[in-house]
Formats: sequence, C-alpha cells, structure tokens
Amino acid sequence: MKYIKYKLSAYIACLALIFASCESTELDLTTDPNNLSVEQSDPNFLLNGVLLNFTSVWNGFNGPSRDLTRMENLFSTYGSIVNTLTLDGATGEYATSYRTFGNIQLLEDLNNDGADIPVHVGIAKTIQAYNLFLLVDYLGDVPFSEANNAAIEQPVADPGAEVYQAALDILDEAIVLLNTSTINLPTSDFYYDANTNNWISLANTLKIRAYTNLALSSPAESASAINSILSQGNIIDMVDEDFNFSYTQTGPPVESRHPFFTGNYLPGGASTYMSNYYMFLLKDAKAVEDPRLTYYVYRQTGRAPEGQEIPCEGNAVYDYCYIGDGYWGRDHADNEGLPADNILRTTYGIYPGGGAYDDEQFVSTVNSSNAGGAGIQPIFNSSFTHFLLAEGALKYGVNGDPLNYLNIAITQSFDKVSGFLGSPEIDAAAVNAYLDAVNLEYANAAGDEDQQLFIIEREFLLAMFGNGVEAYNMYRRTGMPIDPSNPGSLSSIQSPVFPAGPFPRVFVYGQNVVNNNQNITQNETTERVFWDTNPVGFID
Repeated sequence: MKYIKYKLSAYIACLALIFASCESTELDLTTDPNNLSVEQSDPNFLLNGVLLNFTSVWNGFNGPSRDLTRMENLFSTYGSIVNTLTLDGATGEYATSYRTFGNIQLLEDLNNDGADIPVHVGIAKTIQAYNLFLLVDYLGDVPFSEANNAAIEQPVADPGAEVYQAALDILDEAIVLLNTSTINLPTSDFYYDANTNNWISLANTLKIRAYTNLALSSPAESASAINSILSQGNIIDMVDEDFNFSYTQTGPPVESRHPFFTGNYLPGGASTYMSNYYMFLLKDAKAVEDPRLTYYVYRQTGRAPEGQEIPCEGNAVYDYCYIGDGYWGRDHADNEGLPADNILRTTYGIYPGGGAYDDEQFVSTVNSSNAGGAGIQPIFNSSFTHFLLAEGALKYGVNGDPLNYLNIAITQSFDKVSGFLGSPEIDAAAVNAYLDAVNLEYANAAGDEDQQLFIIEREFLLAMFGNGVEAYNMYRRTGMPIDPSNPGSLSSIQSPVFPAGPFPRVFVYGQNVVNNNQNITQNETTERVFWDTNPVGFID
C-alpha cells in the first residue's frame, strides 16, 4: 500500500483515541449500533470506525505478544501480561470487536436498504473475518452465531473451528462485494484508499493465513486450498500491497505518533527494554550481521553497562546479559532491579515505529535525529505471505520451492526496511552476503526438514519485527525457532531465565465477560485453541 496520511479531519476526535500509547484503546464511535444518529449512520463514518476499531484491537493483541515472542523484554512472569485484565473492560479487545461487528451489520443493512455501498461492505467484511480469526487465535471458542443479537443477552461461545470456517465464508462474501462496483467508493479508507484489488489481495491472503494454521490437523486439505488460491493469483505478494497502518508526526492534543515513539522518545527517555535474544539473532547468530539491526533498534550509547547498570553481570542463570557493542537489553523474564538507564538502554529504532536510525549518534532518544513517530504497524506484509508459503511448501505440499519463497521473503523484508522514512538504503552487497549465508545454511541442511524449517521460521521471526501477533501464531504452530541440531544454543528460543510459569497457549477472557455471560467458561492459559494440536509443554 501507499502510506496514506489522514485526510479525515471530520474524524480527528476518533483518531486521537487510537493513537494513545496504551495500544488497546477504545474508539468510542458508538455505544449502541442499533440506536445511531443520522450522522453516525453515514457509511463513510461507519467504515472509518470499523477500520480504526480493528487497528485498536490488533494493537491490543500485539502488545503482550511481542513480550511472549521475545521481541522485547518480558519483565516478570507470563501471568503478568496474560490475565483477566489483559483483554477486559469496555475498552478491551473483546468488547471493541463486538461493537465493530455491530457497525458492520449496520453497513450491511444500509446496503440492503438501497444505499448501494457494496465496496464499503466488502471492506468491512474483510475486517470482520480478520477480527474473528484474531479472537479465535487468542481466545479459542467465542460468540458468533448469537452475537450482536439484541434478543440474546448471553450469547453462547461457538467452537473455534466453526468460527474459523465462518470467517472463511465471510471472506468469500467480501470478495464478491469488492468485485461488484467501482462507484460509491469509500472516502475513509486509510489502509488502501478504496483500492478494491488490494482488499481482495488481503482477503485471499487471510485465507492462506488461516489454512496455514489449519494445516496442523489437515495438511492435505490446507495445501489444496492454498494451491487453489495461488492458481487464482491476487494475494499480498508485493511490498506495495502490504497491509499497514500509518502514523504521523502529530503530537498532542491529538496524539497520532507511533506507540513505540511515544513510549521511548519523549522526555524521560526509553521505557522499553529490547530482548537480548532477539538482538543476538540479528547481530551474532549467523556468519554475517543482519543489515536490519540498525533500523530495528537504536543505541543511546556506545559504551558497555557497568556497575549497577548491569545487575545480571556474573550471574550464570543469564544466557546473554550483555551482547556487546552498546546493545543494552535484557534476557527473557529478567525481573531483577531496574537501573536508572532510560537514556542509555537500547530501544526501538526507525523501523517500524518512526524512531531513530542507528548511525552511531550515541545520544539519548529525546536528543536524537529521528522520524518523529511517523511509523507503521506492519499488520501483514508481503514477506509474511512468502514465509507462510515456504513453510507450506516444505512441510505439507504447497506448490513451489520453499527456498525460492524464503529468498523472496527475506528480500522483501529488506526492501521494506531499506530507506524507511528517509533512512539510508541497505547496501546491495550486504543484502547479497546475507542471502548467501542463509542459502548456504539451508543447503547444508538438505534432507533435514526440521533444520530447514528452523531456518525459515527464524528468518520469519526476524522479518516480523514489531508484529507479535503473527509471531505468536508461528510459535504455537511450529515451536520454532529452536535449532534441532543444538536445541540449547543461543540461536534457539530463549527460555525464561527466572521461573515465569507455563507459556500461554491461549489468552483468558476478561473477568467482566465471564461474570456477565454464564455461557462462557474461563480459559486456562495451558489450554490450546482448536488448531494448535501440538503437545503440552511444546514451548516455554
């Protein structure tokens, strides 16, 4: 997609809510979708709300997922970030999702009543399907068949498998609608600017995403479905088709800067610790350094931590503690004391949060030359598509060469990062050296599917930086990246350095949801969503 800035001044109050740094804000466009004012019933206003709400929901799931998947430091236990408060309340991801579904139904009703807005509805139904996939991926069984029915106060939770199939059917409906008309196009589509071809590409790609998860239990059927989609074409397979949400440099009173920026580049310094494991994968895990390292993270100093700045020093429980060259992070589940290092610790860089490119400025974030927070949320990129296809081609019969898909995916990830927001272009020689190193590693693993899968998923994890949602699915689906040749190596998923409890295979409902609906039974985090057929203890 082209990074479209906001033209919707009429909706600026709504934008102010989503840009808040808490990452799970409510966009209070409606409180009762069945009792809207005439102004709120405007199709463009409604669609704008659907898109904003979805972005808020995705952000809310993304925050804890980045900690779970070791993109940033998990401080303390898994239970500290996955609990009954995580998705709870009127502003939570669960409640916001179902308000969004109510507005989507209203758009459908308007279209059926003669408003002639098939593209609005096609876009909204694509978002509905994506949101349903997210709910199932994180909560398992969720209300669908009885949801948003005013006559039913306590809807039943439908089996996750049925909701997944319903979402796939909704995508088929969306594609038909998106192919219906090129008139009455939305004026409020800040994702694709009403480009119906791009929305159809997203719909088809979401099917690939779903069938990749379903392949754990039905590999042949999933491969057949994906191959059918590939034969028809029109998927997210080019960088300019990426499904991203774009922020701006506008600060208060209407906060529209990226949460990575507002959390780490304002007075007071950086609040986030980066993951030592993830930075090690970028810096030291292969024969060559990853060229994306200086785009992903920013060093506020070039010196090593010392004394009270490094409480992990000398403690054998740590795998990394400090990886050198000014990269100050923390190991997974490191909950030891927090030194006063807000203007020293390594934090998010220019990609994707619009911070600073690391050209060895070695100054605090607030004093750095940076992009002002005009970053993106990389919700689904073309590189992700090719990583999924590489996984499927290697494991269960998706058409194509897995190594070819892998090379395309890595190249597209580099293309995405290179020159981002005015940063330097990645040197072509560095790209080639990196690809050569990965290709040699893959060739040396010939005949060892597990080892080749490790390489694919490690590279997928590195391309997903900033997107914990797809990484969380990948972790549960494959258990990767764990190096089969050396499971205890520093290149394998780092285990918690202190007891963190069982890895959450599913999130829990908010306490208010369970209290107010006797048809919903609370999850245990050790349970698994329907497509996760891997054994207990698969990941820690």
